Amino acid sequence: MFIASASVKLSGLPRVVEELHGRLGFPEAMIPWLAAIQFACLAVFIFPRAAVLGGVLLTGYLGGAVAALVRIGDPPVVPVVVALLIWSALTLREPTLRRLTPWRRHPPA
Repeated sequence: MFIASASVKLSGLPRVVEELHGRLGFPEAMIPWLAAIQFACLAVFIFPRAAVLGGVLLTGYLGGAVAALVRIGDPPVVPVVVALLIWSALTLREPTLRRLTPWRRHPPA
């Protein structure tokens, strides 16, 4: 999903430019930078040893999407759901994160 999103930003399609520049208010010159940041965050997330850092970076990127949507009055459902999916996947993949979850199973006393 992130690869497709970043690729569309790099494509320069008029519909994408209108959405990001016209509706959300990002400068046109910033659109390729948004794609580059998205690719960089995803690259960090893919490497297992840096996955948690990648999750933090992707969450920050999605936080910007939430802020942009809230600013124009749209509900930020998609970025919030994607962030929840990222952290759910990380929790399942990383034993250290599983130990931090409040729903962990305690052995019987």
